[in-house]
Formats: sequence, structure tokens, C-alpha cells
Amino acid sequence: MMTIEMKIAQIFPRVVGVIIFLSSLCMLFMARNRRDQLFQRLVIGMSVHLLLFAIFFMYGAAAIPREDIHAHGNVGTIFTCEVQGFFIFVCEATALIYYCSFSVYSFVGVLNNFEKAKIIWVEKWIHLFVHIYPLGAAIYFLVSDSFNNSSFGFCYVARSPYGCTIDSSTESENCERGPTTRNEYRTMVSLLLVRYCFNLVFPASVMIVLYFMVKKKQEQIIVYSQRKLHYRR
Repeated sequence: MMTIEMKIAQIFPRVVGVIIFLSSLCMLFMARNRRDQLFQRLVIGMSVHLLLFAIFFMYGAAAIPREDIHAHGNVGTIFTCEVQGFFIFVCEATALIYYCSFSVYSFVGVLNNFEKAKIIWVEKWIHLFVHIYPLGAAIYFLVSDSFNNSSFGFCYVARSPYGCTIDSSTESENCERGPTTRNEYRTMVSLLLVRYCFNLVFPASVMIVLYFMVKKKQEQIIVYSQRKLHYRR
């Protein structure tokens, strides 16, 4: 029997996916026309991942294995669920880290008055760094069979079947997929928390450090407006 929660879970990812798809497509085209600028190339990287995220998000519950009774409209297999979960996790995490990297771009740019020759080096390191954690964590989740029905209408990092718990006496789980011990479950939770903590702490920390460095070196740092920069050229 389909509950109201299942109906919402069937619609929610598709509505959100369409909004993200259109928004990221708009950002992608706007940034592409200005791709000679380092900042816009970072936006392109973020937009591409958001676009892929939206595509897999719109596919929604259809990717969940058809035998799962905790979903509606699910016609997929374990393979389709793992593919959807993998790409949603990687693309979401990478896009957010790209967003956090804007603080690094600002840090390096402000301290060098946004002189292209002095800040261009940071681009390759940002493009490399943003993919390390998402791919590493996603591969771990894939190997540990942790991409399953999230109960929100799409596949993500979760245990299966929905609602399975740990037996405190034996420290084993009655789950068919996902972490099988308490330590493995803690590892899964820790990998997820690392990302959220990084997204909250890192950009703010970089901006705080930048504030004090600018305050200390105010005479050497002169960030021109676009009009003045054009006049100087």
C-alpha cells in the first residue's frame, strides 16, 4: 500500500532535480561565455557536477530495486541503485567543495591584487583537490554495499532494508546491505560528517584568516574595481 510519505518521496527528488538542472544549466552557459576568467572556470566545474547531480536526482525512485517495499515507482536493480547513489554522492560533494574553493580563490586573489600571473597556479590544485574526498569516499561506500534506498525517493548512503538495526548483544546487524558491524557503521557516519564539517568550517576559517592578513598588509593590498582596472590597462 502506497503511503503519503511514498508519494512525496516519489515527487520530491524530481521537482528539486528539475530546479537544480535549470539553474546549473543557466550558470554553465553564463560562465562559459566568460571562461577566460579563473573564477568562471571554477563555476563551470561546479555547474557540470550540479548538472549531473540533477540528472540522476530526477531519475528518482525508478533506480531503487523493484523488490524494495519501502518505495513506490521503483523499477530498478541493485546496479541502478548503486550507479545513482554513486553519482549523486560524488557530484553533490564535489559541487559543494567547489563552492568552498571560492574562498581559496578569494584568499589568493586578494593577497595578490587579482593579478592573473600570480594567482593562475591555484586553479589546477583546486580542480584536483575537490575530487579527492568525493571519489575516495564513494569508492568505499560502493565496495561496502552502502548505496541503497535512502527512503527519500532516491538511492544514497544507507543500510538496506530500511529500518534494519544493530543487535547490541552480538554487535551484528540484520541488514542485508551496508555496514555489518558497529565499526563499519561508525566509519560510514564519520565519512559523511567529515564533508559537512569541512563545508561549514573551511570557508569561514579561510575568510577569517584573510581578514586579519588584509588588515595587517593593508598598504600592500589594493583591489581595484572593474572600471579602474580597465582604466589602468
